[in-house]
Amino acid sequence: MKHITLKKGAKYFYIIFFIIISIISFFMLRPFTNAIIMSIIVTYIFYPIYRKLSKIITNKNLSALIMIVLVFLIVVVPSILFVQLILQQFRSFSVDIKEIDASLLGYADDLEEFLNLPSIINLEAITEGLSSDLTRGFTNIITNFIKSIPFRLLEMFIIIFISFYLFRDGERLLNSIKRHIPIKNKYKEEFFSESAKVTKAVIYGTFVAAVAQGVAGAIGFYIFGIDNYLIWGLVMAIFALFPFLGPVFIWLPTSIFFLITDQVTKGILLFIYGALFISSIDNIIKAGIISKKARIHQVIILLGLVGGLSTFGVSGIVMGPLILSLLIVFIKIYLRENQIAQKIT
Repeated sequence: MKHITLKKGAKYFYIIFFIIISIISFFMLRPFTNAIIMSIIVTYIFYPIYRKLSKIITNKNLSALIMIVLVFLIVVVPSILFVQLILQQFRSFSVDIKEIDASLLGYADDLEEFLNLPSIINLEAITEGLSSDLTRGFTNIITNFIKSIPFRLLEMFIIIFISFYLFRDGERLLNSIKRHIPIKNKYKEEFFSESAKVTKAVIYGTFVAAVAQGVAGAIGFYIFGIDNYLIWGLVMAIFALFPFLGPVFIWLPTSIFFLITDQVTKGILLFIYGALFISSIDNIIKAGIISKKARIHQVIILLGLVGGLSTFGVSGIVMGPLILSLLIVFIKIYLRENQIAQKIT
């Protein structure tokens, strides 16, 4: 009897100890959650290349190291150069804001006089307020980014370090996880197959589509002689991530601004370019990837993006929709298994 009690006591001690250590580990690793998730995403994107490389170079350590160098050259170096260009353009952005502010104040006065608005509606004050808020907002973003550079460098090191081991041992780790998941093999295969489809759809259908729209927007703004085209391209890429926003909220007001400032040709051409090239990219990529391969509903993408960004940060762009989609897969498997169990009984 004592022997049984000791066994039970040891079991409870193990469970309690495991829970405590897990909670401590969670809070310890929480600041680096974003880096861990990003390393998984990076590995997933470049793993097909690693698989081909590992057939040529059989040494896993060497092939994983080559992949890390390749990822660094493809992703990190261009990102650093892009950030430098953004910072350079931001220096002139504040000057442009003042020029735009002066133009808008003139149009505000004309509009106020034309509409004969009551004195309570002060368009000049509203315009000045909007300009001030916009400048302050961009300044805060840049300031916070500069302050976070040391931590971002640490995150980059963690991403590179984890990605190396995921390239080298990722397949073995995935097979080990598959073996230990306590569900039927047919559901296990369905779950991992659906996970792969959803991940691919979210990464290529959402993230790549947003980047493509940002690039198209930046090119368009450059063609039409708009200063700080990289900043506006970045803003359009961010807006493109959200189904209820999109780059149209940037290029359409710009087109209208050209029209009301007697630059009619520019305004019409920018409108045509925005409608045919910038915004249509989203429909082409998402229709070809998300709807056909993973069939993710737009509501899931919207909720996943908003919830993912607030929970995980940048990596939530992928993790949010992925987690919600996998939850739906789990529910489907459970309901199907429950129906089978009811038929048997």
